[in-house]
Amino acid sequence: MAMSVLTAFNPDASIASILTGGAKTVDRAIVNGQSAAQVSSANNIQALFRSRLDAAQAALNDPINNAVTGALLREQTLLVGRQERISNSTAVISKTLIQIEFIKSNVRYLADQLDELEAGNISASAAATLFNNTLRTINIAVDAAQINFKDGGFTQSKNLIKSLSRETFITDFLQAAYNSDGDSVFVEGQFLGSDYFITETGGSGSVFFSDISFRNSETDTGNLVEYSSFPDTIVTTNAETGLDLTDFTSDSSITFDTTNRTGITGSITRGGLGLLDAFLYDRFDNATDIDRAQTDLESAESIVLTAEADFKRDLAALNSRSTVFGSLIAGIERDIQSQIAEIEDEREANLRAAEMEFAIAQFEFGILAASGNALITSIMLSQDFQASTFKQNTATGEALVSRLVNVQA
Repeated sequence: MAMSVLTAFNPDASIASILTGGAKTVDRAIVNGQSAAQVSSANNIQALFRSRLDAAQAALNDPINNAVTGALLREQTLLVGRQERISNSTAVISKTLIQIEFIKSNVRYLADQLDELEAGNISASAAATLFNNTLRTINIAVDAAQINFKDGGFTQSKNLIKSLSRETFITDFLQAAYNSDGDSVFVEGQFLGSDYFITETGGSGSVFFSDISFRNSETDTGNLVEYSSFPDTIVTTNAETGLDLTDFTSDSSITFDTTNRTGITGSITRGGLGLLDAFLYDRFDNATDIDRAQTDLESAESIVLTAEADFKRDLAALNSRSTVFGSLIAGIERDIQSQIAEIEDEREANLRAAEMEFAIAQFEFGILAASGNALITSIMLSQDFQASTFKQNTATGEALVSRLVNVQA
């Protein structure tokens, strides 16, 4: 097929002339070969701009890494951490306030039962049983105030109304961030359970701890345990049914009997609400002991109400600080987004500029190449006409044929 086309244009054309673009002399072959140089130059321009375009695109897609943005992100992370600690603290206090409601209602329930006792509606023994069981319920409510949370990757437990020591009745505390300068809000715990111990003031000097208000169920039997050294050395264990109060002058002067001993004198150290087991109110056997229990209940309710007010104040303070931190974090977030937008705009502009420069370079090169092609063709035509005024432009024709053959191939 190629030969038929070739013959149609010029039967004297040779394969050599076709391969050289119709050029039969060295100078014309070199001039006509300028198309290969154009292609090579075009490829070089494309490779140069492609690397620039790839770099600009990569910069646009890369994560933002800017000094100002990095500083804002670090500050935001710090504030978020502090706000999280405030949130943890508010969760602890909120749970505490919920449990305080249960404690408060149980204290009032005990006061009502003593009123019922005085009115003759219940017996002293029934009142004593209710009293001990309600103290157990109060201590369960105290235990339920515990809350677990993550802080710095570690799990922590907090209970602001439970005693950490049966000897000192100390409680846990909270220290929450107050501002971005590192100041803190200190939230002090307060034991709101029922506990006490008796220190013997004569004889062996033993110390007695009760588990009557810490029983697992109402049906369990509580005990008053005598220690020579608490909590390591137990001397005797005395069931609550064998306990008997013989004299109660004041907390610092009581006399009682146990299953194993009689006439024990000692002093009471109270913790939490300051309430005692029913046997230390002589199981409400007389008006004097009932009045003493009622006085203790009034004091216990006052303790609960005071603690509730304190915790509510602390919660309000922390909530206000959480709002402040939230505003600061939101402000930094807006600053970060603004910085990122500026950086992305700049990188987007760099990419578009590279694309535009590439397009312009391609356009200009195309114009130059077209101009060069026209000039070369003119030179070749001129040479052909100078070679023979009466002959056809055989060289130029062969060059055109070679292009056609190349296309058809």
